[in-house]
Amino acid sequence: MKYDQPDHHWDNNFPSDVSEDNAMTHMGYFFAWALSRDLVSDFHREEADSAEPLEQVAKRQMSPRDYVIQFCDSQLTNEDFTETGNSFVAHYYIDQYFNDFCKRFEGQFDTIYHVDDHWENADKMAPLLDKRFEEWKTRRDSKPWWKFW
Repeated sequence: MKYDQPDHHWDNNFPSDVSEDNAMTHMGYFFAWALSRDLVSDFHREEADSAEPLEQVAKRQMSPRDYVIQFCDSQLTNEDFTETGNSFVAHYYIDQYFNDFCKRFEGQFDTIYHVDDHWENADKMAPLLDKRFEEWKTRRDSKPWWKFW
């Protein structure tokens, strides 16, 4: 299942003064966060061509956007995440992540597609992603009010 791909963004008044790669910056930030929380599937670690670059992302020696472009075919799918990761993506990423990304960088760049692909900006998303993940886990793990035993 595809969660996100650049043509969803290219068709949405994409600015002509930035690289089309910028349509994947937000995907890279999410992927880097998921990697740091052990929510990325073993597929990436086990594939010979992607294991070393994945380690480079983990060490911040490679841009997460570049990794998504080169080793995720410029998209995020269910193959990229663990079972828990996919559950969270289905709950949060599809309906809310891009809106949170836009709000986080609102007014700082000409458009959301002008957000620089830098680790400093990825770090600005991490606390919010941690918060959303904890909220999701709490809701997932809580019993309905009528199941009090």
